[in-house]
Order: sequence, then C-alpha cells, then structure tokens
Amino acid sequence: WLDRTLRRRRRSITPTAIPDCRTIPATPDEFLACAEPMMQRFQVRPVWSKAEFDWLVGVASLNGRLGTLNFRIVLDGREQPIGAFLYFGRKGREATVLNLLCAAGREFEVVGQMFSSLDAEGYAAASGISQPFMMNAISRQRWLSFKHRGYFCLVTRHAEITDAALRNDIYIGGLASESWSRLLTDF
Repeated sequence: WLDRTLRRRRRSITPTAIPDCRTIPATPDEFLACAEPMMQRFQVRPVWSKAEFDWLVGVASLNGRLGTLNFRIVLDGREQPIGAFLYFGRKGREATVLNLLCAAGREFEVVGQMFSSLDAEGYAAASGISQPFMMNAISRQRWLSFKHRGYFCLVTRHAEITDAALRNDIYIGGLASESWSRLLTDF
C-alpha cells in the first residue's frame, strides 16, 4: 500500500516506458531461443542444452518463496527481440531478476523497459545480480539504489577464462548461481 500511495503523490518515481519498445511474456523455450544468441558475444557464458535448461528451470520453479518464475522478451519498434529477462516475483512485492540479456548496444533500452514492465505488472521493487556490461545502463536509471549482497568468486587454472573475466568478457547469470536455490531462501 505504501508503494501505491507514493506513486499517487509523486508520479515522477514511476519508471518510464522506452519509446518503441514493449515487453511480452515468453515460454522457457522462447526465452532460451532469444537469450542464446545474445550470450554469443561473451567468450565465457553458459551453454545450456535444452535438457539442462529445462532441468534448471524446473528446479528453480520449485522455489515458491520467491514467487512465480516468469520469462519476458523485450521487442523494439520493428518487433525484433533486443532483450530477455527471467525473474521470480509476487505482485505488490519484489521481483528477483535472475537473468537479463540484451543485444550489444541495447543495454539502456532493455534495462529501462524491464523496470517499466515490472512496474506495470505491479512489482514494488526489483533486485538481482549486476553484470559489468550492464552497469552504465543500470546506473543511468532514475530512483535506483545499489545494495551490495555478495561476491561472485571465480577460480580457474585456465588462463583464457581468467583473461576473459579480467576483460569483462564473461556472462554468468542468476541461473548459474545459487541465489534462487531453496537452500538459501527457505532458511
């Protein structure tokens, strides 16, 4: 109720939709088909088989404490996919974004449209892990605050992986972490 009251009094805190962009619901298969090409620009990235992705989504979906698992695709004015995001959420509460991907150079539009879409769907807040390639777009959003939650640790004996990480040429989204795991959220 506090969120609704503040919004009625201060319309300026409502995220603005990005012109010529829209967000559509997607199935897990549609999300994966959209996300895979967007991950290709990273040297180090998840390479999910359909069976592995379906298993991850199935296990993540069991976490009712975070809400319903949702898949969205962001389209530009030509109806071309420019982004995709995957999140848990309960309307009126927080949306927990696990994966956010976009076409290179479309970061600001996709991040802005994601926030606008989550707001329009009735979420009071959004949280999730950040990626180096998204930091400029995220930091340019109005009424945003950062809350540090932890680190991602990478240990490898493979020099090419270390080099990719140092160049920020790496994508490790929420499905690759344990942030959605019931081991962390049920206790």
